[in-house]
Amino acid sequence: MKVLFINIPPCIEFQKNIKPNFTKPPIAHIWLAAILEQNNIEAYIYDAFATEYDEEDVFRYIDEIKPDIIGFTVFTIAVYDVIYLCKKIKERFPSIYTLIGGYHTTAAVEDLIYEESIDFACVGEGDFTIVELVCAIEKSSDLSTIKGLVYKENGAVLINEKRLLRTDIDNVPILAYKKLNRYKYKPWWTLSEWDDQVFFSTVTGKGCPMDCIWCSIANTEGLKYRCMSAERVITELTYLSKEMGATHISFDDANLTVYRKRIFEICQGIIVNKINIKWSCASTIIHGDDEEMLQIMKKAGCEVIFFGVETGDEDTLKKLKRTNKKQVKHVIEMCKKIGIKPHCSFILGLPEDTKQTMEETIRFAIELDPESASFSIATPYKGTYIYNDYERKGWLKTKDWRRYGGSAVFETDNYSAQYLETLYKSAHRRFYWRPKFIIRKIQSIKSFNELKTIAFMAKDILLGKISYKTQGKNKK
Repeated sequence: MKVLFINIPPCIEFQKNIKPNFTKPPIAHIWLAAILEQNNIEAYIYDAFATEYDEEDVFRYIDEIKPDIIGFTVFTIAVYDVIYLCKKIKERFPSIYTLIGGYHTTAAVEDLIYEESIDFACVGEGDFTIVELVCAIEKSSDLSTIKGLVYKENGAVLINEKRLLRTDIDNVPILAYKKLNRYKYKPWWTLSEWDDQVFFSTVTGKGCPMDCIWCSIANTEGLKYRCMSAERVITELTYLSKEMGATHISFDDANLTVYRKRIFEICQGIIVNKINIKWSCASTIIHGDDEEMLQIMKKAGCEVIFFGVETGDEDTLKKLKRTNKKQVKHVIEMCKKIGIKPHCSFILGLPEDTKQTMEETIRFAIELDPESASFSIATPYKGTYIYNDYERKGWLKTKDWRRYGGSAVFETDNYSAQYLETLYKSAHRRFYWRPKFIIRKIQSIKSFNELKTIAFMAKDILLGKISYKTQGKNKK
Protein backbone atom coordinates (compact mmCIF):
# COMPACT_ATOMS: atom_id res chain seq x y z
CA MET A 1 0.00 0.00 0.00
CA LYS A 2 1.00 3.63 -0.48
CA VAL A 3 0.67 6.47 2.00
CA LEU A 4 0.92 10.13 0.98
CA PHE A 5 1.39 12.92 3.52
CA ILE A 6 0.31 16.40 2.44
CA ASN A 7 1.58 19.48 4.25
CA ILE A 8 -0.75 22.39 3.54
CA PRO A 9 -0.59 26.11 4.32
CA PRO A 10 -3.50 27.93 5.96
CA CYS A 11 -6.03 29.82 3.84
CA ILE A 12 -6.34 27.34 0.97
CA GLU A 13 -10.04 27.13 1.83
CA PHE A 14 -10.32 30.65 0.42
CA GLN A 15 -8.09 29.89 -2.58
CA LYS A 16 -5.31 32.15 -1.37
CA ASN A 17 -1.93 31.28 -2.83
CA ILE A 18 0.64 31.67 -0.09
CA LYS A 19 4.36 31.13 -0.51
CA PRO A 20 6.06 31.89 2.81
CA ASN A 21 9.43 33.59 2.86
CA PHE A 22 10.85 31.11 5.36
CA THR A 23 10.11 27.41 5.38
CA LYS A 24 10.96 24.31 7.38
CA PRO A 25 10.55 20.62 6.53
CA PRO A 26 7.41 18.91 7.90
CA ILE A 27 9.06 16.95 10.70
CA ALA A 28 6.04 14.78 11.55
CA HIS A 29 5.80 13.62 7.95
CA ILE A 30 9.44 12.68 7.45
CA TRP A 31 9.37 10.93 10.85
CA LEU A 32 6.30 8.84 9.97
CA ALA A 33 7.43 8.22 6.39
CA ALA A 34 10.67 6.73 7.72
CA ILE A 35 8.74 4.43 10.06
CA LEU A 36 6.41 3.32 7.27
CA GLU A 37 9.30 2.47 4.97
CA GLN A 38 11.01 0.65 7.84
CA ASN A 39 7.92 -1.58 7.71
CA ASN A 40 8.03 -1.97 3.90
CA ILE A 41 5.18 0.48 3.27
CA GLU A 42 5.66 3.03 0.49
CA ALA A 43 5.49 6.64 1.70
CA TYR A 44 5.41 9.97 -0.14
CA ILE A 45 5.31 13.63 0.92
CA TYR A 46 3.82 16.62 -0.89
CA ASP A 47 4.84 19.86 0.83
CA ALA A 48 2.45 22.55 -0.36
CA PHE A 49 3.73 24.83 2.39
CA ALA A 50 7.16 25.05 0.75
CA THR A 51 5.74 26.14 -2.59
CA GLU A 52 3.05 28.43 -3.89
CA TYR A 53 -0.02 26.29 -3.26
CA ASP A 54 -1.62 24.95 -6.42
CA GLU A 55 -4.64 22.72 -5.93
CA GLU A 56 -4.44 21.18 -9.37
CA ASP A 57 -0.78 20.35 -8.83
CA VAL A 58 -1.77 18.50 -5.64
CA PHE A 59 -4.35 16.50 -7.57
CA ARG A 60 -1.88 15.78 -10.37
CA TYR A 61 0.57 14.40 -7.81
CA ILE A 62 -2.14 12.28 -6.21
CA ASP A 63 -3.12 10.94 -9.62
CA GLU A 64 0.53 10.22 -10.42
CA ILE A 65 1.41 8.15 -7.35
CA LYS A 66 -2.10 6.77 -6.64
CA PRO A 67 -1.90 6.49 -2.84
CA ASP A 68 -4.24 4.31 -0.80
CA ILE A 69 -4.17 6.67 2.20
CA ILE A 70 -3.58 10.42 2.43
CA GLY A 71 -2.52 11.76 5.82
CA PHE A 72 -2.55 15.25 7.33
CA THR A 73 -0.97 16.69 10.46
CA VAL A 74 -3.64 19.07 11.71
CA PHE A 75 -2.65 22.36 13.30
CA THR A 76 -5.40 24.44 14.85
CA ILE A 77 -5.24 27.28 12.35
CA ALA A 78 -5.55 24.82 9.45
CA VAL A 79 -8.53 22.75 10.70
CA TYR A 80 -10.93 24.05 8.06
CA ASP A 81 -8.28 23.85 5.35
CA VAL A 82 -7.77 20.15 6.05
CA ILE A 83 -11.52 19.59 5.95
CA TYR A 84 -11.73 21.52 2.69
CA LEU A 85 -8.96 19.53 1.01
CA CYS A 86 -10.31 16.19 2.28
CA LYS A 87 -13.67 17.01 0.68
CA LYS A 88 -11.97 17.88 -2.59
CA ILE A 89 -9.91 14.69 -2.50
CA LYS A 90 -13.00 12.57 -1.87
CA GLU A 91 -14.76 14.23 -4.81
CA ARG A 92 -11.89 13.42 -7.17
CA PHE A 93 -10.59 10.18 -5.60
CA PRO A 94 -13.44 8.60 -3.60
CA SER A 95 -11.59 5.33 -2.96
CA ILE A 96 -8.66 6.98 -1.15
CA TYR A 97 -8.78 6.88 2.66
CA THR A 98 -8.10 10.09 4.59
CA LEU A 99 -6.22 10.08 7.90
CA ILE A 100 -5.61 12.95 10.33
CA GLY A 101 -3.28 13.34 13.31
CA GLY A 102 -1.32 15.99 15.16
CA TYR A 103 -1.81 18.39 18.05
CA HIS A 104 -5.34 19.54 17.30
CA THR A 105 -6.54 16.06 16.39
CA THR A 106 -5.29 14.70 19.71
CA ALA A 107 -6.83 17.53 21.73
CA ALA A 108 -10.13 17.79 19.86
CA VAL A 109 -10.71 14.84 17.56
CA GLU A 110 -14.44 15.61 17.64
CA ASP A 111 -13.77 18.79 15.63
CA LEU A 112 -12.84 16.67 12.63
CA ILE A 113 -13.79 13.02 12.76
CA TYR A 114 -17.50 13.61 12.20
CA GLU A 115 -16.70 15.12 8.82
CA GLU A 116 -17.86 12.72 6.13
CA SER A 117 -14.66 13.21 4.15
CA ILE A 118 -12.39 12.08 7.02
CA ASP A 119 -12.06 8.33 7.55
CA PHE A 120 -9.54 7.88 10.35
CA ALA A 121 -7.90 9.86 13.13
CA CYS A 122 -4.74 9.06 15.04
CA VAL A 123 -4.81 10.35 18.62
CA GLY A 124 -1.38 10.77 20.22
CA GLU A 125 1.84 9.59 18.60
CA GLY A 126 1.21 7.80 15.34
CA ASP A 127 4.38 5.71 15.01
CA PHE A 128 2.74 2.33 15.57
CA THR A 129 -0.88 3.29 14.94
CA ILE A 130 -0.34 4.19 11.29
CA VAL A 131 1.62 1.00 10.56
CA GLU A 132 -1.06 -1.17 12.16
CA LEU A 133 -3.80 0.72 10.31
CA VAL A 134 -2.17 0.20 6.92
CA CYS A 135 -1.73 -3.51 7.62
CA ALA A 136 -5.32 -3.85 8.83
CA ILE A 137 -6.73 -2.14 5.73
CA GLU A 138 -4.57 -4.29 3.47
CA LYS A 139 -5.78 -7.47 5.17
CA SER A 140 -9.36 -6.23 5.76
CA SER A 141 -8.90 -7.11 9.43
CA ASP A 142 -10.43 -5.76 12.65
CA LEU A 143 -9.64 -2.13 13.53
CA SER A 144 -10.86 -2.25 17.12
CA THR A 145 -7.54 -3.48 18.50
CA ILE A 146 -5.45 -0.65 17.03
CA LYS A 147 -4.60 1.58 19.97
CA GLY A 148 -4.79 5.32 19.37
CA LEU A 149 -7.15 4.97 16.39
CA VAL A 150 -10.50 6.69 15.92
CA TYR A 151 -12.59 5.36 13.04
CA LYS A 152 -16.11 4.91 11.73
CA GLU A 153 -18.19 1.78 11.45
CA ASN A 154 -21.79 1.61 10.25
CA GLY A 155 -22.17 5.34 10.74
CA ALA A 156 -20.84 5.34 14.31
CA VAL A 157 -17.59 6.92 15.48
CA LEU A 158 -15.51 4.47 17.50
CA ILE A 159 -12.63 5.51 19.75
CA ASN A 160 -10.08 2.82 20.56
CA GLU A 161 -7.93 2.46 23.67
CA LYS A 162 -5.26 5.11 24.14
CA ARG A 163 -1.76 4.20 23.00
CA LEU A 164 1.17 4.62 25.37
CA LEU A 165 4.06 6.84 24.29
CA ARG A 166 6.97 5.00 22.70
CA THR A 167 10.18 4.82 24.69
CA ASP A 168 12.54 3.23 22.15
CA ILE A 169 13.36 6.46 20.32
CA ASP A 170 16.77 5.10 19.29
CA ASN A 171 14.95 2.57 17.11
CA VAL A 172 13.39 5.27 14.94
CA PRO A 173 15.12 5.01 11.53
CA ILE A 174 16.94 7.92 9.93
CA LEU A 175 14.21 10.35 8.97
CA ALA A 176 12.99 10.35 5.38
CA TYR A 177 14.75 13.53 4.27
CA LYS A 178 15.09 12.28 0.69
CA LYS A 179 11.32 12.51 0.33
CA LEU A 180 11.82 16.28 0.30
CA ASN A 181 14.42 16.45 -2.47
CA ARG A 182 12.12 18.50 -4.69
CA TYR A 183 11.88 21.30 -2.12
CA LYS A 184 14.24 24.06 -1.02
CA TYR A 185 13.95 25.15 2.61
CA LYS A 186 15.14 28.35 4.22
CA PRO A 187 15.04 29.11 7.96
CA TRP A 188 14.42 32.64 9.14
CA TRP A 189 17.25 32.52 11.70
CA THR A 190 19.96 33.03 9.13
CA LEU A 191 19.71 35.55 6.34
CA SER A 192 22.82 34.64 4.36
CA GLU A 193 22.91 33.75 0.66
CA TRP A 194 21.24 30.37 0.11
CA ASP A 195 22.23 29.39 -3.40
CA ASP A 196 24.97 27.07 -2.14
CA GLN A 197 23.53 26.17 1.26
CA VAL A 198 21.12 23.44 2.32
CA PHE A 199 18.84 23.61 5.34
CA PHE A 200 17.03 20.77 7.12
CA SER A 201 15.18 20.35 10.37
CA THR A 202 15.54 17.27 12.50
CA VAL A 203 14.19 16.09 15.83
CA THR A 204 15.99 13.85 18.31
CA GLY A 205 13.38 13.48 21.03
CA LYS A 206 9.75 13.92 22.05
CA GLY A 207 8.17 15.50 25.11
CA CYS A 208 9.17 18.30 27.47
CA PRO A 209 9.34 18.47 31.29
CA MET A 210 8.33 22.14 31.53
CA ASP A 211 4.52 21.72 31.23
CA CYS A 212 3.95 25.30 30.05
CA ILE A 213 0.31 26.28 30.44
CA TRP A 214 -0.01 27.47 26.80
CA CYS A 215 1.72 24.50 25.14
CA SER A 216 0.17 21.39 23.59
CA ILE A 217 3.26 19.21 23.88
CA ALA A 218 2.49 17.81 27.34
CA ASN A 219 -0.89 16.63 26.06
CA THR A 220 0.50 14.88 22.99
CA GLU A 221 4.09 13.90 23.82
CA GLY A 222 4.20 13.82 27.60
CA LEU A 223 6.23 15.52 30.32
CA LYS A 224 9.28 13.30 29.98
CA TYR A 225 11.88 14.12 27.34
CA ARG A 226 12.27 10.78 25.52
CA CYS A 227 15.28 11.16 23.30
CA MET A 228 17.80 9.45 21.07
CA SER A 229 21.21 8.63 22.48
CA ALA A 230 24.06 10.94 21.51
CA GLU A 231 25.50 8.20 19.30
CA ARG A 232 22.20 7.87 17.43
CA VAL A 233 22.03 11.67 16.99
CA ILE A 234 25.53 11.69 15.48
CA THR A 235 24.42 9.02 13.00
CA GLU A 236 21.54 11.30 11.95
CA LEU A 237 23.73 14.39 11.64
CA THR A 238 26.37 12.51 9.66
CA TYR A 239 23.68 11.37 7.23
CA LEU A 240 22.31 14.90 6.89
CA SER A 241 25.76 16.34 6.25
CA LYS A 242 27.25 13.65 4.02
CA GLU A 243 24.20 12.27 2.19
CA MET A 244 21.90 15.31 2.06
CA GLY A 245 24.59 17.99 1.89
CA ALA A 246 23.09 19.88 4.82
CA THR A 247 24.96 23.01 5.88
CA HIS A 248 22.39 24.31 8.39
CA ILE A 249 20.24 22.23 10.74
CA SER A 250 17.49 23.15 13.15
CA PHE A 251 16.89 20.82 16.08
CA ASP A 252 13.11 20.91 16.51
CA ASP A 253 13.10 19.27 19.95
CA ALA A 254 11.03 21.35 22.37
CA ASN A 255 14.03 21.65 24.69
CA LEU A 256 17.29 20.12 23.45
CA THR A 257 19.30 20.95 26.57
CA VAL A 258 17.31 18.96 29.14
CA TYR A 259 20.11 16.43 29.69
CA ARG A 260 23.48 18.15 30.12
CA LYS A 261 25.63 15.02 29.66
CA ARG A 262 23.87 14.21 26.39
CA ILE A 263 24.48 17.71 25.00
CA PHE A 264 28.21 17.38 25.75
CA GLU A 265 28.30 13.98 24.03
CA ILE A 266 26.47 15.28 20.96
CA CYS A 267 28.75 18.30 20.66
CA GLN A 268 31.88 16.21 21.15
CA GLY A 269 30.60 13.82 18.48
CA ILE A 270 30.09 16.68 16.02
CA ILE A 271 33.61 17.96 16.69
CA VAL A 272 35.40 14.59 16.63
CA ASN A 273 33.57 13.43 13.49
CA LYS A 274 34.19 16.80 11.79
CA ILE A 275 30.53 17.29 10.91
CA ASN A 276 30.63 20.72 9.31
CA ILE A 277 27.20 22.19 10.09
CA LYS A 278 25.71 25.28 11.66
CA TRP A 279 22.72 24.66 13.84
CA SER A 280 20.02 26.09 16.08
CA CYS A 281 18.00 24.68 18.96
CA ALA A 282 15.54 25.60 21.69
CA SER A 283 16.34 25.74 25.40
CA THR A 284 14.84 27.02 28.60
CA ILE A 285 16.68 29.60 30.66
CA ILE A 286 17.12 27.17 33.55
CA HIS A 287 18.67 24.52 31.30
CA GLY A 288 20.76 27.08 29.41
CA ASP A 289 22.41 28.62 32.48
CA ASP A 290 25.66 26.73 31.95
CA GLU A 291 28.64 28.55 30.45
CA GLU A 292 30.69 25.40 29.87
CA MET A 293 27.81 23.82 27.97
CA LEU A 294 27.24 26.94 25.87
CA GLN A 295 30.93 27.06 24.98
CA ILE A 296 31.03 23.51 23.65
CA MET A 297 27.76 24.10 21.78
CA LYS A 298 29.35 27.09 20.06
CA LYS A 299 32.46 25.07 19.23
CA ALA A 300 30.23 22.38 17.70
CA GLY A 301 28.51 24.87 15.38
CA CYS A 302 25.57 26.23 17.37
CA GLU A 303 24.58 29.62 15.95
CA VAL A 304 21.22 30.38 17.55
CA ILE A 305 19.38 29.33 20.71
CA PHE A 306 15.69 30.05 21.10
CA PHE A 307 14.76 30.90 24.67
CA GLY A 308 11.14 31.02 25.76
CA VAL A 309 11.36 33.93 28.20
CA GLU A 310 7.65 34.72 27.70
CA THR A 311 7.22 37.47 30.31
CA GLY A 312 8.97 40.37 32.00
CA ASP A 313 6.90 40.12 35.15
CA GLU A 314 9.04 38.77 38.00
CA ASP A 315 6.24 36.87 39.75
CA THR A 316 5.04 35.23 36.53
CA LEU A 317 8.60 34.24 35.58
CA LYS A 318 9.05 32.45 38.89
CA LYS A 319 5.67 30.75 38.70
CA LEU A 320 5.63 29.66 35.06
CA LYS A 321 9.28 29.43 34.00
CA ARG A 322 11.05 28.61 37.31
CA THR A 323 13.46 31.48 36.79
CA ASN A 324 13.85 35.21 37.41
CA LYS A 325 14.89 38.33 35.51
CA LYS A 326 18.43 38.26 36.88
CA GLN A 327 19.01 34.72 35.60
CA VAL A 328 17.45 35.54 32.22
CA LYS A 329 19.79 38.52 31.80
CA HIS A 330 22.78 36.40 32.81
CA VAL A 331 22.03 33.65 30.26
CA ILE A 332 21.40 36.09 27.40
CA GLU A 333 24.65 37.94 28.17
CA MET A 334 26.58 34.65 28.30
CA CYS A 335 25.30 33.70 24.85
CA LYS A 336 26.34 37.06 23.42
CA LYS A 337 29.80 36.79 24.99
CA ILE A 338 30.33 33.26 23.66
CA GLY A 339 29.07 34.13 20.18
CA ILE A 340 25.72 32.33 20.13
CA LYS A 341 22.83 34.48 18.94
CA PRO A 342 20.00 34.41 21.52
CA HIS A 343 16.44 34.66 20.27
CA CYS A 344 13.80 35.35 22.93
CA SER A 345 10.06 34.79 22.64
CA PHE A 346 7.46 36.67 24.68
CA ILE A 347 3.74 36.13 25.19
CA LEU A 348 1.16 38.86 25.69
CA GLY A 349 -2.09 37.89 27.41
CA LEU A 350 -1.07 35.26 29.97
CA PRO A 351 -3.65 34.47 32.69
CA GLU A 352 -2.36 36.97 35.25
CA ASP A 353 -1.32 39.63 32.74
CA THR A 354 -2.46 43.22 33.09
CA LYS A 355 -1.70 46.21 30.91
CA GLN A 356 1.13 46.99 33.32
CA THR A 357 2.72 43.51 33.24
CA MET A 358 2.56 43.36 29.44
CA GLU A 359 4.24 46.75 29.21
CA GLU A 360 6.93 45.40 31.53
CA THR A 361 7.36 42.41 29.21
CA ILE A 362 8.02 44.68 26.22
CA ARG A 363 10.44 46.83 28.21
CA PHE A 364 12.25 43.71 29.44
CA ALA A 365 12.65 42.44 25.87
CA ILE A 366 14.22 45.75 24.85
CA GLU A 367 16.45 45.73 27.93
CA LEU A 368 17.68 42.20 27.16
CA ASP A 369 18.44 43.24 23.57
CA PRO A 370 18.75 39.70 22.17
CA GLU A 371 19.69 39.07 18.56
CA SER A 372 15.99 38.89 17.77
CA ALA A 373 12.68 38.66 19.60
CA SER A 374 9.19 37.46 18.82
CA PHE A 375 6.03 38.59 20.52
CA SER A 376 2.84 36.60 20.28
CA ILE A 377 -0.66 36.88 21.66
CA ALA A 378 -1.43 33.99 23.99
CA THR A 379 -3.37 31.43 21.97
CA PRO A 380 -5.59 29.10 24.03
CA TYR A 381 -5.17 25.91 22.03
CA LYS A 382 -7.50 23.08 22.95
CA GLY A 383 -5.95 20.68 25.43
CA THR A 384 -3.93 23.37 27.21
CA TYR A 385 -4.41 24.83 30.67
CA ILE A 386 -5.13 28.30 29.35
CA TYR A 387 -7.89 27.02 27.04
CA ASN A 388 -9.72 25.47 29.96
CA ASP A 389 -8.98 28.45 32.20
CA TYR A 390 -10.11 31.09 29.69
CA GLU A 391 -13.21 29.10 28.76
CA ARG A 392 -14.16 28.69 32.44
CA LYS A 393 -13.73 32.42 33.02
CA GLY A 394 -15.82 33.27 29.96
CA TRP A 395 -12.92 35.05 28.26
CA LEU A 396 -13.03 33.17 24.93
CA LYS A 397 -14.77 35.20 22.23
CA THR A 398 -14.62 32.73 19.36
CA LYS A 399 -13.96 29.10 18.52
CA ASP A 400 -13.37 29.86 14.87
CA TRP A 401 -10.07 27.99 14.54
CA ARG A 402 -9.03 30.19 11.60
CA ARG A 403 -8.35 32.94 14.12
CA TYR A 404 -6.12 30.78 16.35
CA GLY A 405 -2.96 31.78 14.55
CA GLY A 406 -1.99 35.07 16.10
CA SER A 407 -5.24 36.95 16.58
CA ALA A 408 -6.64 37.82 20.00
CA VAL A 409 -9.46 35.32 20.53
CA PHE A 410 -10.17 36.36 24.11
CA GLU A 411 -10.45 39.42 26.29
CA THR A 412 -10.46 39.98 30.04
CA ASP A 413 -11.81 42.50 32.52
CA ASN A 414 -8.44 44.30 32.27
CA TYR A 415 -8.09 44.68 28.51
CA SER A 416 -9.91 44.07 25.24
CA ALA A 417 -8.96 41.88 22.28
CA GLN A 418 -8.37 45.02 20.22
CA TYR A 419 -5.97 46.34 22.86
CA LEU A 420 -3.99 43.08 22.69
CA GLU A 421 -3.68 43.18 18.92
CA THR A 422 -2.59 46.81 18.96
CA LEU A 423 -0.03 46.05 21.67
CA TYR A 424 1.28 43.06 19.70
CA LYS A 425 2.02 45.24 16.65
CA SER A 426 3.48 47.96 18.84
CA ALA A 427 5.81 45.49 20.59
CA HIS A 428 7.49 44.48 17.33
CA ARG A 429 7.88 48.03 16.17
CA ARG A 430 9.33 49.13 19.49
CA PHE A 431 11.83 46.27 19.55
CA TYR A 432 12.95 46.30 15.91
CA TRP A 433 12.83 50.01 15.13
CA ARG A 434 15.47 50.96 17.69
CA PRO A 435 18.62 52.66 16.42
CA LYS A 436 20.76 50.14 18.32
CA PHE A 437 19.09 47.17 16.63
CA ILE A 438 19.02 48.76 13.17
CA ILE A 439 22.72 49.68 13.28
CA ARG A 440 23.66 46.18 14.44
CA LYS A 441 21.63 44.60 11.67
CA ILE A 442 23.06 46.89 8.97
CA GLN A 443 26.60 46.11 10.12
CA SER A 444 25.90 42.37 9.85
CA ILE A 445 24.76 42.43 6.20
CA LYS A 446 27.00 40.29 4.00
CA SER A 447 25.21 40.31 0.63
CA PHE A 448 22.67 42.17 -1.47
CA ASN A 449 20.29 39.23 -1.12
CA GLU A 450 20.51 39.52 2.65
CA LEU A 451 19.81 43.24 2.40
CA LYS A 452 16.66 42.55 0.36
CA THR A 453 15.46 39.93 2.84
CA ILE A 454 15.97 42.25 5.81
CA ALA A 455 14.19 45.09 4.00
CA PHE A 456 11.23 42.85 3.23
CA MET A 457 10.99 41.66 6.83
CA ALA A 458 11.31 45.22 8.11
CA LYS A 459 8.37 46.28 5.97
CA ASP A 460 6.17 43.45 7.28
CA ILE A 461 7.17 44.08 10.89
CA LEU A 462 6.37 47.77 10.45
CA LEU A 463 2.96 46.88 9.06
CA GLY A 464 2.37 44.38 11.86
CA LYS A 465 1.98 41.46 9.46
CA ILE A 466 4.50 39.07 11.00
CA SER A 467 6.50 38.31 14.05
CA TYR A 468 10.19 37.67 13.45
CA LYS A 469 9.89 34.10 14.67
CA THR A 470 6.62 32.78 13.33
CA GLN A 471 6.67 33.53 9.61
CA GLY A 472 6.61 30.30 7.68
CA LYS A 473 6.11 28.15 10.78
CA ASN A 474 3.19 25.87 11.37
CA LYS A 475 0.89 26.72 14.23
CA LYS A 476 -0.54 24.26 16.65
